[in-house]
Amino acid sequence: GEGPGGDVLSSGDYRRARAAGIAAEKIVFSGVGKTAAEMRLALEGGLCQFNLESVAEAEMLSEVASSMGLTAPVGFRVNPDVEAGSHAKISTGAAHNKFGVPIGDAPDAYRRAGELPGLDVQGVAVHIGSQLTSLEPLESAFAKLGELIGALRSAGHDIRIADLGGGLGV
Repeated sequence: GEGPGGDVLSSGDYRRARAAGIAAEKIVFSGVGKTAAEMRLALEGGLCQFNLESVAEAEMLSEVASSMGLTAPVGFRVNPDVEAGSHAKISTGAAHNKFGVPIGDAPDAYRRAGELPGLDVQGVAVHIGSQLTSLEPLESAFAKLGELIGALRSAGHDIRIADLGGGLGV
């Protein structure tokens, strides 16, 4: 009844999601290595949020959105330094994993994004891995995320979205 949503990682994913009838406002553009062309495509077509991997990516998106006269809805993927307890090749939330902004660096990343034109800083995202068979790592990650959201709101950021990722084993 709510309609499908999409977590896309490329322009091809974005086009397929839209072709499948997924509403633009239910699409989150995640993943590393987003290009300016992919950012432009999603901004033209609309989306719920870009999940950014770094301050450098925020700066690039700011340039793209500003050049188009648009505002990009954004959040950072935060690395909470939580071991997922799954296979090492699909674990993405520990400090030694390369994904996301380290949670200790997140306040500075959000401060910088808040200074950039063309960005609406609205969310926080986390994804600690795949095939999780225990809820304990998620509970730990979500607790850290909740503390971060409180701190970000206290610093004046209007955080409206908490993207809790996925990864439950089936």
